[in-house]
Amino acid sequence: MIFGSGEEVALDFDPAHLPPLHEGWERDYFLYANGFVKDMDFYEADALTVHPLPFHSMTNYPYPQEQHFPDDKDAMEYQLNYNTRYQSGNGVRSYRFEFPEQK
Repeated sequence: MIFGSGEEVALDFDPAHLPPLHEGWERDYFLYANGFVKDMDFYEADALTVHPLPFHSMTNYPYPQEQHFPDDKDAMEYQLNYNTRYQSGNGVRSYRFEFPEQK
């Protein structure tokens, strides 16, 4: 899943099918996320673009020219089913602050 700055992932499910807890007990939930973070940090490789997309079998990031994001059937289905949102690219171009001229 690719999401932008300030976006979030919200999970919701019905625990009614889980066994009841003993009195005084409470249930904790654990979310395991296995992915990558690519932010707009000044020191980040290709910080202002989504591409190149990272992948688990890459040897380095940014990866060398002879490597590429997987293009097999599973990867293509993932792209078509989950990476479907259009972004115009007309977002913030710079987070630089312009100081006013001193008089």
